[in-house]
Amino acid sequence: MKDKKMKEKDSFTRENILKKRTFTKTNTILLIITVLIQIALIVAIVFIANHEPEPDDIIKSYDIDVEPLDDGTLDIAYNITWQAISSEELTWVEIGMANENYSVYEDSLSRNIVRYEKYDDDGYVLLKLYLNEEYSDGDIFDLSFKVRQERMLCRDAQGYFYEFVPGWFNLIPIEAYTFSWKSSESIVSSTHDSQVGNKLVWSGSLLPGGYKSMFVRYNENAFDGCSAMTEYTMFDGRGASNDLGDDKFPLIMICALVAVLIIIGQVFIIDSYVSYVRGRGFITGYGYHYHTYGRVNYRYRAAANAHAQSSGGGKGGFRGSGCACACACACAGGGRAGCSQKDTYTNTPFSKRKGSKKDR
Repeated sequence: MKDKKMKEKDSFTRENILKKRTFTKTNTILLIITVLIQIALIVAIVFIANHEPEPDDIIKSYDIDVEPLDDGTLDIAYNITWQAISSEELTWVEIGMANENYSVYEDSLSRNIVRYEKYDDDGYVLLKLYLNEEYSDGDIFDLSFKVRQERMLCRDAQGYFYEFVPGWFNLIPIEAYTFSWKSSESIVSSTHDSQVGNKLVWSGSLLPGGYKSMFVRYNENAFDGCSAMTEYTMFDGRGASNDLGDDKFPLIMICALVAVLIIIGQVFIIDSYVSYVRGRGFITGYGYHYHTYGRVNYRYRAAANAHAQSSGGGKGGFRGSGCACACACACAGGGRAGCSQKDTYTNTPFSKRKGSKKDR
């Protein structure tokens, strides 16, 4: 019995405590596994963040021709070459219009458009075109139609002007666009890229959410007697955004959250190596803690006092551990739809409606 008590006493000596300060094989393996998982998560986050998802559709060419009429209205002809990439059938598309004051030339509809609908989605004007076939898996088809657009002519102190932003697509890239505007001697300035014959031309390509503003200014006598808007807010691009990568952000957040949880687990694993019962630590350890966050753990202190008394020690603590306790105390405190501006004169753009089949 006496030998047993002596053995228990010896287990509390500084030498034996230091001998126990070893990292268990299980924790070593667990730490290596968690580090490897973290590396994989970091690689996944970088890949997801830099990977551009494949769209359901691609617009191969987007051609618009604008002709201003004497009364200030616009004849706008659309010609679009569309490619359906997804395996999900495409049976209709939506094109954003500048405002609700437009009419469709019935005889201008391409043969694959069986009918159309005009509607206002919370102030955002859309033309929905229903197709005569189901397109998918790389099918390419052409769409064409023409509209008469009203309430586009504006006027300020410098004269008459138009700002027309053709409908854009938040989920669909445009490989090539060509927007043209019939030129005239009345035009005093324009933001066009080039001029071909009697056409002012804007051209290029657009990522999802990209748009192009066509601004043309006329002299003050160009549209005498025509109704023109005098209250005008310049288009600011609101609602135009690349929504194609929206699905990747939740994945990035999940990976980041898992990585943080793993770090927390690693802290506990590493702290077990330097816990107070094996030397010193700040969170947890094996067995009872002599100190917890710099304070004495009264349960362990009571057990230590009882053990010291039964071994002939005093009430102040167990013998042979004074140096270790002093050291611990000293360290504890360290520590798929096209979009458009809402109206020419308010210029609030259309953003993709949630719940739609596609951004089409």
